[in-house]
Amino acid sequence: MERIELGNILVIAADQFAAETAPLVDWKAKQGFGVKFAKMSEVGTTADNVYAFIKNEYEKTGIAYIILVGDTEFIPTLLGVKERAASDPCFTKLAGNDHVPDAIISRLSVKTPAEVKNQVARIVHYEQFPDTGDAAKWYRKATGIASAEGSPTDYERANWLRDALMKYNFDVVDQIYDPGASKAKVSAAVNEGRSLINYIGHGSKTSWGTTYFNNTDALALKNGRKLPVIWSVACVNGQFNGGSDCFCEAWMKAGTPEAPAGAAAIFGSSTNAEWVPPCDMQSEINNVQMAGEKQSSVGALALTGILKGMQIWGTAPTSSGVMLFEQYNIFGDCTMMIRSDVPKAVEHKAVRSGDKVAVTVTAGGKAVKLARVAVTVGEGKEAKAAVTDENGKAELAFEALKDEKATAGSITITGLNLVPVVDSTIAL
Repeated sequence: MERIELGNILVIAADQFAAETAPLVDWKAKQGFGVKFAKMSEVGTTADNVYAFIKNEYEKTGIAYIILVGDTEFIPTLLGVKERAASDPCFTKLAGNDHVPDAIISRLSVKTPAEVKNQVARIVHYEQFPDTGDAAKWYRKATGIASAEGSPTDYERANWLRDALMKYNFDVVDQIYDPGASKAKVSAAVNEGRSLINYIGHGSKTSWGTTYFNNTDALALKNGRKLPVIWSVACVNGQFNGGSDCFCEAWMKAGTPEAPAGAAAIFGSSTNAEWVPPCDMQSEINNVQMAGEKQSSVGALALTGILKGMQIWGTAPTSSGVMLFEQYNIFGDCTMMIRSDVPKAVEHKAVRSGDKVAVTVTAGGKAVKLARVAVTVGEGKEAKAAVTDENGKAELAFEALKDEKATAGSITITGLNLVPVVDSTIAL
């Protein structure tokens, strides 16, 4: 399965959050994404206005990703056709008259500039400054939390996920299962450092039924920059439309930019979820992440899970597949790459030939496939981006290099479980 890893991003923010959103926009552009930033004053005031703006950008530039910055009081959401679920994914029904996603969307669900700054800081740091060496071993640790209900039981399903993770490269996958599961066990695991959490069980707007871990517990975490990505199969953990903060929002609002805590991203349902369809989705997410050709961004993984669920459970308006698609929302940055291993340092070589620059990326002497390579050259800072092939090579052409006076540029390289190269000078 090919990855959706480069493409155009549309970022829409409440006007009062524009300054705090800028570092995220700048980082995404530096990685090689085409980024358009819009304030709500340019978009309108209603969910229909937001949809029309997104659809127009989709038709003009073929955007692959949308990131909303602001709670629903600032950026309204749409309601699903199946059960009127609060549904940012409904903004991605952009081609045809079906109920299948045509792009990937997420939201920084925030109410204040300080909350924006907190979430932007954690996302940029997570991608740009990973732990390395022994300090990075937590990337190979995960947690499973599950109830004892169902047939097969939720903890049996969690063990299937655990088996897949352990066969890949994970050293630890906690089994916090009923009976005996507790919030203390969750806090201890997260504070020690876990890159991934799979939850299967009952839920409420503010808690997990298994362990009773709740908003207060999430806000009290002390896990620093060891931030997990969470796939939560539970009812209403992601009920973000109106009122007090939901469970997913609490995970993303924990900590401060200086002392982060909580999660890097979380995927949760805004309404009551069915039992099996979200488990099928979660299983696909885990299996694809651990497959040979890995999806690596939060949004790409979520999309593969949703599409698998729709394949199994249907795409008709009344189907369980459409219900799943509409109710599950990503809290965080859908383009953020998930870390699941000790990051590798990369080497790069750039060779100019006329107006083209050929870049080769290696790690430990081996070619790195599917690395994002972004190069900027010339006084006008012309920027181009590409993804490396199986030989670790990417070629980019520049108008600025038709001028022989251009002798240098800068390069940024990012990729799955890599230590990024950021703004490194290259001779041309």
